[in-house]
Amino acid sequence: TLDGDGHSITAMDPVGSHFTGAVITNAGTSANVINLTVTASGLSDVCDGGTARLRGIMFDGASGSITGNTVTGVRQGLSGCQEGNAIEARNAPFAGDTGSVTVGPDVNVTISNNTVNNYQKNGITVNGAVVANVTGNIVTGDGSISYIAQNGIQIGFGGTATVKSNTITGNAYAPATTEACGLLLYRADGVKAQANDIFNNQKNMCNYGKGSGNVKPAN
Repeated sequence: TLDGDGHSITAMDPVGSHFTGAVITNAGTSANVINLTVTASGLSDVCDGGTARLRGIMFDGASGSITGNTVTGVRQGLSGCQEGNAIEARNAPFAGDTGSVTVGPDVNVTISNNTVNNYQKNGITVNGAVVANVTGNIVTGDGSISYIAQNGIQIGFGGTATVKSNTITGNAYAPATTEACGLLLYRADGVKAQANDIFNNQKNMCNYGKGSGNVKPAN
């Protein structure tokens, strides 16, 4: 467990290179991150792929909780790089994934009561064999922008989740050639969304496959 106790951790570029990967990530199969502020300062606008993509708090093949944190400014400026997710829980491999997580059973993650803003791509992401409770978070995008299509909360690639009592706003892509979504469901494996306050997004909900509708119980 990482208890921030109200402190902050800031990512910065190392001398002669650029910051890669997650600011905070798990070291084993179970982790908890609470009461922490995660941010970044002056990162170079360099696009990376796979596990080198920028994230704020990432659980990679781990169960646990991400609760009561503030994740803000985890980005490479006004960048179009498809990274900079504020909070991400993933368990791979899944279609299109280039990560290194070994195939295994679902992991169970609670993402609750976090404040997420000033992110680059997604506010909260749940991808792969993850069963998630995503509740009580405040997720705020940049508003109408032209350099990247942000999404507030994404459940995708076989992920399953209960998405409840979140506030999601300000995700809009000005060219309108690609949709920016408040809540994005993409090839998910069951999502129950209720009592969310979703407004002022280019599209409040994008359903590209929510799955059977049967949400797996989290352990």
